Amino acid sequence: MFYHNGKRLGAASIPRAFRITEVPSDVAQSLPHIRQQLIEAKDAPLPLGLTVLKVGFSSDFAVPAITVLTTSEFHLTSAAEVPTPIVLCVGRFELLATLRDPLGPIDHGEQEAKEMLEGGASGRELRDRIRWLESMKVSKRFCSTPGPIYHGTSIGLAVGPESKGSAGLYVTPTTSANGFIAKRNYLLTAAHVVLPGGFPERMDVPFDDSVTIVPVADITTPGRLDVARVLFDLQNYWFLNSVKAKELVVAAKTPCGTVMTGKIGCDPQGWREDWALISLEDVFRGKNGLFRDLEGFGDISKGVQDIAADGEVEGGVDLCHDRTWYKDGASTGWTAGEVSQQELELFLKSTAGEDYHGAVHEKNVVRARLVLLQAADGASMAAAGDSGSALFSLSDGGRKFVWGGMIVSLFRPSLGQEFVMAVPQSQILEQLALRTGVRWEL
Repeated sequence: MFYHNGKRLGAASIPRAFRITEVPSDVAQSLPHIRQQLIEAKDAPLPLGLTVLKVGFSSDFAVPAITVLTTSEFHLTSAAEVPTPIVLCVGRFELLATLRDPLGPIDHGEQEAKEMLEGGASGRELRDRIRWLESMKVSKRFCSTPGPIYHGTSIGLAVGPESKGSAGLYVTPTTSANGFIAKRNYLLTAAHVVLPGGFPERMDVPFDDSVTIVPVADITTPGRLDVARVLFDLQNYWFLNSVKAKELVVAAKTPCGTVMTGKIGCDPQGWREDWALISLEDVFRGKNGLFRDLEGFGDISKGVQDIAADGEVEGGVDLCHDRTWYKDGASTGWTAGEVSQQELELFLKSTAGEDYHGAVHEKNVVRARLVLLQAADGASMAAAGDSGSALFSLSDGGRKFVWGGMIVSLFRPSLGQEFVMAVPQSQILEQLALRTGVRWEL
């Protein structure tokens, strides 16, 4: 639902929010006033997002408006004093990794697969778990045998909460230092995909390194939630004693790499930080340009680009609104989207996707900058399990990919298309260098 200048719009109005390619100067001039109101608002739900979007019935029949992304209605005291339209877009923030409670004990053989499927639950909890697994998307980037990890491959924690997210791409340190080896490929993904402890229960004390720094942890491929989802399908056909089920159990118990470090929070330039670097075992270490389904890319790029890429990644170009951007993620595979010109300011550090209603310490409230994207075809661009996916565009020659950034979260309005949130590639490389003391490149 939407609220315009404090008034709820009727159900018959049903406007939607759309990306914007040019922000009018009068709208831009009103942004600082609303920004300050959000900082000072006492009853505002958190997190909040501030940006400029087009609001209307279609992308061609819409007007520019200062847009506040929020989880519930609240009152902006001075909204009426601003000449620019101000819209509250109510929906929910989502982290695009999926986490569940730790698995129960594992035995052996068919029983091992059964207990991995059940996750230590019983009775009503087991019925809820089975229904939840049934509702999950089956990963499109799923491989249960050892081999190089491709862009978009399902990954997750080896112990602790079951999880699933996406392998992004490979980055390389230019020199050997601080435990990193020059010219060796390290896998990049979103921090919350491999964060064992989740988010803090209390926000009324300043966050410390235990919250913002990602600890060392082993990971598996596929993510264990994807393993459980496929075991659910195998059980329906009485195949829990099959070779495939045994492969899945082994994959879920065999680490393919180790998280070296990561950061979640906000960098000195105000950009969102949500990244982790993974050192992979030799058999799992791949390289940029490995895609499982380039034919799928050709399908979605028709009508947008006539020339299909050959898969090679030749460098980086920051996310911008005059290109089409493509994502290959574990859950939804290839999708295409376009950037909204006005970046998003996300208020409240490290809580996008979380429901939190307690007091918040002032040092934990930040304006984390993010890029907004919306699916080019009017459908969906990402879903749970796609966190960490790299965003690519075609090079000027059209035969290669360039890296633009990484998907970290999503805002889903109660009406209309969702918005994907991402961080530009140049900012991620700066964040890596600041944390590790080493310069990084593709």
